[in-house]
Amino acid sequence: ALGDTSVRLSLGDPEILFKQLDDTLIENLRQRFSGSQAERANRDSADAKQTADPAPKLSKAEKIARQDEGLSLEERFTKRVELRVARITAIERHPDAEKLYVETLDDGSGELRQIVSGLVPYYREEELLNRNIILVANLKPAKLRGVKSNGMLLAASSKSDGTQRLEVIFADDASPGDQVSIAGSEAAGARDRIDIDTFFDIPIRAEAGTVKVGETALSAAGRELITAEVKDGEVG
Repeated sequence: ALGDTSVRLSLGDPEILFKQLDDTLIENLRQRFSGSQAERANRDSADAKQTADPAPKLSKAEKIARQDEGLSLEERFTKRVELRVARITAIERHPDAEKLYVETLDDGSGELRQIVSGLVPYYREEELLNRNIILVANLKPAKLRGVKSNGMLLAASSKSDGTQRLEVIFADDASPGDQVSIAGSEAAGARDRIDIDTFFDIPIRAEAGTVKVGETALSAAGRELITAEVKDGEVG
């Protein structure tokens, strides 16, 4: 026969297996798991889509527009756009585009500048040579049909009865390098480079023969910029 066997059990310190949930955690869990299974699935899908689809990237022009919110057109122009008088010292036809001229400019910097303009249907070479035009001086360079254009000149345009009219804005009483500014204000100096979208986001127009930004005329060498033929229209 087997003898008696004594087994001694040693118990450790008692341990709490469950802890009380705080009110904040309970509320979070209630919101998370409330509603039907379908509703919870829709919420999870929306959360996943928001994570997968970040906010769309803004273009540089859109970023600049947001930075300039609250400014008047005149203030935005002064801050962003650099217009200067330049003289056309040479002009020739673009080798690969029948409507384009390639112009060499004296912009007062001491170095010649080249631009490309679609003026062939509107002007002969001799009508432009040695004339002072208005140059968008801080525009980023671009290639037009393979030829680099380091800026653009300003012209007023309008359309009537299906006919497009265009007039280059001249400033023959000014000198190469003279800055164009809001009439009555001081010149702002050199600006950062801008792209074409940023430039056109600040509209310039001809109104009753005066070139304006917002409600204010533009001037160079103390004289307002004017148009003779296109009295009212967009300027660009």
